[in-house]
Amino acid sequence: MSAAHKLILGELGRLQGDKASSFPSYESLVEATGISRRQVARIVRDLKEQHEATILRVPYQSNTYAVPWATARAQRKYWALRKAEAKTGTGRGRNSN
Repeated sequence: MSAAHKLILGELGRLQGDKASSFPSYESLVEATGISRRQVARIVRDLKEQHEATILRVPYQSNTYAVPWATARAQRKYWALRKAEAKTGTGRGRNSN
């Protein structure tokens, strides 16, 4: 994997944050990384083929991207919060208002 591939993958993961996916445009990836639009499009295609990122094509809108390691991080955070809520009793269960 080239440095440019890692840069785009890292930017997709950063944008995804603690959410399940992100939907940046090619232009926003170009601005964030300094890589040409043509190369960004090629790298995104390569990442999909290498199963490094999941891409959902949405007509007339930005594509939706999910990076597995960022998704796993979001799931770990979600379950850690649920566990903390269960310990403190501040969860969203039936008895909380």
